[in-house]
Amino acid sequence: MSVIIDKPFDSRSTVTDTCLVMRIGIIGGLGRTEPMFRKLALHSQQTVEFHRGDVGGRGTASLEAVVARSELLVVITAVNSHGSVQLSRKLAKAKGVRRLLVRRLSLVRFAGLLQALDAGTAIPEMIAS
Repeated sequence: MSVIIDKPFDSRSTVTDTCLVMRIGIIGGLGRTEPMFRKLALHSQQTVEFHRGDVGGRGTASLEAVVARSELLVVITAVNSHGSVQLSRKLAKAKGVRRLLVRRLSLVRFAGLLQALDAGTAIPEMIAS
């Protein structure tokens, strides 16, 4: 099953000469690989923001801020607690942010997601599963 990106860009997006610049929020413990994900996003002219998925203390407020700034929220379910996954989904739905739940997110899958966004096509099944 493919996930279709069907919502047009909004005020959080900007349009460059070549493509739409989208804000992507990634929820989940990427940790050491964040710089590589940032580099891929930069190469694709997208912006990416990370949240570890911690919802204790000020984690909930920072998660809400990431969701509010994002147009696409990628939630990694394998490393997040049920609470952070549910809260991420709830916040994204309330703010009208598209969401994509993935079990794991590798650099290859993220590159495929960026290519699909650049081309304006459906997200390939290998990413959405």
